[in-house]
Amino acid sequence: MNMNNLGKALVMINLALSVVALTWAAGLFLQFRDFGWAEPRLEIDKRVASEYDKRVVAYNQAKESATGTLDKMNTLVAELHTARTKFAENQLIYRAELERLYSGVGKGLVFKRPRFKGGTLELLKGGRYNPPVIDDVIDGITKSYKGYKVDLADVETKIKTEIKTGEDWTAKHAIISKVLNGGKDDKTGDPYPGLYDLIEEEKRAQDEAKKELDYLEKIWAPVLQEAEIFIQRRVRLEKTLRDLRESRMGKKAKS
Repeated sequence: MNMNNLGKALVMINLALSVVALTWAAGLFLQFRDFGWAEPRLEIDKRVASEYDKRVVAYNQAKESATGTLDKMNTLVAELHTARTKFAENQLIYRAELERLYSGVGKGLVFKRPRFKGGTLELLKGGRYNPPVIDDVIDGITKSYKGYKVDLADVETKIKTEIKTGEDWTAKHAIISKVLNGGKDDKTGDPYPGLYDLIEEEKRAQDEAKKELDYLEKIWAPVLQEAEIFIQRRVRLEKTLRDLRESRMGKKAKS
């Protein structure tokens, strides 16, 4: 029984080895994969690289890619370190310039802006992370933001003062207009005349008086002439009476 089982096992092992050997032989004969022959196989008069050669080339390419990537990475890491250092320096420059623009004091302040060349910001020589060239003088700007803010507050104060003065003058003009043109009483609503109305009324009264004066002058002229004649006659009569009185007084004194 045991020998029978051993024989079956040997048969099965022989069968398995035979199948493996047959598969290996068929692969070598049909050349499914080329793991490196003395002469590369041909396909349409062109040599086909073996799997070994392909893997060597892939390894070399991967090695070159890794080397290039590491070199590029090292360059980028160095640039990152430079950028971090320059960022702090540039930040201080920008903050100082912004602070001067915001609250600079003193006379003769000069404000500048970055220079552009061909639409690109021009940097100081020495690297791509250097600060920009700031030498383009801005004409007409002589004060900082706070300085112009103070000037604006002064102008607004003057404007408010002028507006208040204008409102006062407007109110006074309204009062003067009421005095000149008349109006209605604010409490009772009764109308009252203005100076222009009084002037017109006075003019009418003067015109009426002038007409009456002209009319009376036409009547009084003869009367005045007669009165003048009577006055002259009176003067002469008084002189005659005075002379008679003096002559009588003289005669009495002689007698």
